[in-house]
Amino acid sequence: MEVTVIIPTFNRAGQVINLLKSLEKQTFKEFEVVLINDGSGDNTLETLNEYNQTTNLQLTIIDSINKGRAVSRNLGVKQAKGKILIFFDDDVRANPDCIKSHVNFHREKTNSVLSGPCLYDKSKLTTDFHFFRKKLEENWYSPKKEAQLSKSLRLNGGNFSINKDLFLASNGFDERLKDKEDFFLSFNLYQKHQVKIYSLNTAWVYHDDFKNLHQYIKRGIESRKEEQKLAVFEPDIQLLQPERFKFLPRNKFKSIIFKFFKIPSVIQFFSNSIIIFLLPKTVRYKIYDIIVTANITYINL
Repeated sequence: MEVTVIIPTFNRAGQVINLLKSLEKQTFKEFEVVLINDGSGDNTLETLNEYNQTTNLQLTIIDSINKGRAVSRNLGVKQAKGKILIFFDDDVRANPDCIKSHVNFHREKTNSVLSGPCLYDKSKLTTDFHFFRKKLEENWYSPKKEAQLSKSLRLNGGNFSINKDLFLASNGFDERLKDKEDFFLSFNLYQKHQVKIYSLNTAWVYHDDFKNLHQYIKRGIESRKEEQKLAVFEPDIQLLQPERFKFLPRNKFKSIIFKFFKIPSVIQFFSNSIIIFLLPKTVRYKIYDIIVTANITYINL
C-alpha cells in the first residue's frame, strides 16, 4: 500500500461522510483510509459503520475515547500501511485530483511536506462574513501552478501529506497540544530535520466551515491560547517567527483602537446591524479584519 489517508473526526457525522464520498471520486485509487472516531457523542460511529457496509473505500474505523486531534492522528499513523500519509480534517471535501497531486509530489520530493489549500465553496456561503473569510484565507495561497516553498512554515493541518518514515522520525504530533499541533510539527521538521514545506494549488480541498463572527472569534481565541502555551515550552519557536508571537499591539494608539473593537456590544453591532451593509465592501472587510485582529491576535490586550 503506497498511501494512507488519516482522518480524525468528532461529532461531525454528516460532514465526514461528505469527505468520504469525495474520496470515492478520486482519480488516484490505490489508497486506504484510517478514520478515528475521537469519542464523538453523536451518531458518528453508527453512521460510519453503516456507510462502511456499502462503500468501495478501503476503510478502517477506529473508535477511541476523546483525546483530541493530535492523539487521534498519531493513533491513525500506528494503523497506517502506506508509505505516504495524507491528513484531512473531517470538515473538508477533496477535489478529484487531490490525492494524485499529493502522491505525485512525494514521488519527486521524498524529504518534504506538502500542504494543500483549504478553499471555500462559494455556492455554500450565506453571510457577508463568510465571503470576507473566503477572501482573507485565499490570500494565503499562491496562484502559481507549481509547488511553492513556504516561507512561514505554514502547514495546513486539514490537508497535508508527509512520508511516513519522516513523520515517525519527527515523533509525530505533540499530544500536549489541543491546537497548533500542525504548526509545531512543521517547526520540528524544519528545525531538527531540515525539511522543506511546500504548497500546491492542485491539492486543494473545500473547507466546509461556516462559523459566524462570534464563533470564529471563540475558535480563534482557543487556538491562540495554545500558541501561547507552545511559546512557553518551546521558546526557540519564537526566535524563528517573532511576529507570530506578539500578543499585544506595538503602540498605545493601536491599543486604544483594538480595545474598542473588543467590546462585546461593538462586535454584536457589526455582526448583526443592517447599517454595516450600507458601507462599501472594502470598509466592511476592513472592520471585520480589525475585529478579528483585536480579539484573536492581541489576546493579551
